[in-house]
Amino acid sequence: GHHAVKPLLRRRGRERWRGGEGERRGAWRGEGRGARAAQRARVCVAACAHFVAVPVDGDVPADELAAAMQADYGGLPLLQDKLATQIEASLRPTLARAMVRLAEPADGDVFLDPMCGAGTILIERGEYGRYSQLLGGDIRAQAVAATRTNIGPRYKPIEVREWDAGSLPLNDGSVDRVVCNLPFGKKVGDPWEIRSLYERFVPEVDRVLKSGGAAVLLTSERKVLELALREAKMLYLERLVPVEVLGQRAFFFKLKKAT
Repeated sequence: GHHAVKPLLRRRGRERWRGGEGERRGAWRGEGRGARAAQRARVCVAACAHFVAVPVDGDVPADELAAAMQADYGGLPLLQDKLATQIEASLRPTLARAMVRLAEPADGDVFLDPMCGAGTILIERGEYGRYSQLLGGDIRAQAVAATRTNIGPRYKPIEVREWDAGSLPLNDGSVDRVVCNLPFGKKVGDPWEIRSLYERFVPEVDRVLKSGGAAVLLTSERKVLELALREAKMLYLERLVPVEVLGQRAFFFKLKKAT
């Protein structure tokens, strides 16, 4: 089910968005009026309806991400909240949209979601703009089938396969962007399985990314992912964005591969 959205996203102490998800309404208080302010309100209502950003000392302020989303997505319609086929722990479209934007896609990208679930991230990348190739996969046959159903004939060229994200059948340095909603320990698998998966997955991201490439990973298991990243040869953390997903504290990890 949905969670209520309470006052959040303060910007320099002068603005605040207020609203509730069921109401789908909001108001900006502070600087800016007219059409520009109305556009900002629409974007933040859409964004905040599905993810709650919570600044943490020492991390990137959440309002920077909201501003980035506004710049690229202002005026664009959101995908429908419900995909044709959903599976357990499916990602909300607005979260997927924020992750795609944070990855800074480019027209010639080979874009990968190695644990694609129901395909929400791949769909949002297809909606974002041009690309060279979309790649997705999941270890669950049910997820692969759901992604293929949800995507249908759109977003070509695209390839969706059943695979193990800890042993990707992809060449070294063949991918420009990786965006992935990692399994949350409280919802999918036990803690030992999560640690083992992250330890196998992170080196694969390191391997398949091109030099200068980027990855955006969503997880509630911050410490587990940080430990796994210590073994990565070329990946480094560029940004950390705290979020709350359906009442659970989580993080966007923005990673870059050294050149």
